[in-house]
Amino acid sequence: MREERITLDITNSNILSEKVYKIISVFNKAGNSDVQAYVFYDDDQKVKDIRATVYDALGNEKEVFKERDFKDVSAVSGGTLYADNRVLLLDYTPTAYPYTIVFESETRSKTTAFIPRWIPVANYGSSTAHATYTILYDPTESLNIKEERLEEFGVTHTHEQGKDIWEVKNIQAFKKEYLSPSFEELLPVVKCAVTSFYLKGVNGRASSWLDFGSWMNNNLIKGMDELPEQTVTKIKKLVNDLPTDRQKAEAIYKYVQDKVRYISVQIGIGGWKPMPAADVDRLGYGDCKALSNYTKSLLAVVGIPAYYTVLYGNTSIDLGT
Repeated sequence: MREERITLDITNSNILSEKVYKIISVFNKAGNSDVQAYVFYDDDQKVKDIRATVYDALGNEKEVFKERDFKDVSAVSGGTLYADNRVLLLDYTPTAYPYTIVFESETRSKTTAFIPRWIPVANYGSSTAHATYTILYDPTESLNIKEERLEEFGVTHTHEQGKDIWEVKNIQAFKKEYLSPSFEELLPVVKCAVTSFYLKGVNGRASSWLDFGSWMNNNLIKGMDELPEQTVTKIKKLVNDLPTDRQKAEAIYKYVQDKVRYISVQIGIGGWKPMPAADVDRLGYGDCKALSNYTKSLLAVVGIPAYYTVLYGNTSIDLGT
């Protein structure tokens, strides 16, 4: 990475504008995937501009790629029935090494709830000569910032009213070894969030976890727990002879397992808002949010309290942190 400049503009709390400019030199085929010349988009996030220029080892211009030359493919997993997530990517096969790509993109999104984090290195085996990360925001709002390992790499952070800039120079490549951790755990990382946000057409505020939980409950979950009367009757009959809440919960959990299957439908706010419990009951399918809400609704029928909870985890998470 010879040069990387990322600028995020959220001065309008309802719009996130991102501009990316980077120059990448690739020395062998192992570095092709680290070019990362792609942009995700959907009905909420629009691509305003995307282009790439390829140069040979002597700096001579070889090819120019405009938006129509980028490959447009779906960006959803096989378990998703329907989603509007797509990606424009540069499908470039080099004929010689080294080569250099200048990549530029601009996107505009109506969601400001998620600000892209900054890791100024593409992967193991990649180095960075110079990178900057700039966030512009409403000076009357606060920017929540979490920084990791900045001092180790000499990352500078400049703060002005409504503007924060991070800059780093000369990060050498890390060699991947057996059982190496994710490279993200070794490098500088900057994560930011604004207090007032806009998510797929819904205004929100998250000055604390209580604020965030209240927003989710009042705007996304409330009213999604209604069930058909015949299902209510069936569930009460199912657990009528069971003496403990644990046994009732086990019976309801098995009922859900036998009745429904997992199918993901991610459209607009549907990535966060569960489908109504009555729809899950009628259709017999739903994603993680929908099935959790459905189970919670069934438990409520027999007086067992349950809590809709947003969790994150993976196979390498450190429970001690």
